[in-house]
Amino acid sequence: MNDCKYWIYLCRKVFLLIMLFFVFFNNAGAQKTNTVKGIVTSADNAPLEGVTVIANPGKKTGTVTNDRGMYSIQVSGNAVLTFSRVGFEKKEINVNNEAVVNLSLDFTNQNMDQVVVVAYG
Repeated sequence: MNDCKYWIYLCRKVFLLIMLFFVFFNNAGAQKTNTVKGIVTSADNAPLEGVTVIANPGKKTGTVTNDRGMYSIQVSGNAVLTFSRVGFEKKEINVNNEAVVNLSLDFTNQNMDQVVVVAYG
C-alpha cells in the first residue's frame, strides 16, 4: 500500500515539474510586439486612402490606411512593413523598433494589362 502512495506522490511531482517547465519556456519563445503608427502620403503630400500595409516576417498581419492616410499595426521589433497601392510604387521599410513610420509613395506609370469583369446572376 505504501508503495502505491509513493508512486502517486512521485507522479504528481513529475507532473508539476513538467507543467512548470512548459509555463516558463512557453513565454521564452514569444516575441515582444509593439504598435507602429504612421501616415502614408502621395508625392504631392496628399493623404492616401486604401494603401495596404503588411508586416513580415513572422505572422503576416496587415491593415489598410484610412481616409486620412493613417494606419496602425502590431509588429515585432525586426519587422519589415510593405506598403502598396494600385498606381503607386511598392515600398518596404524596416521598422527597427520605431513607433512612428511616415512615408510618401511615388506614382507609377505602369498600366494594367487587362481587367476581367465577371457577373453572376
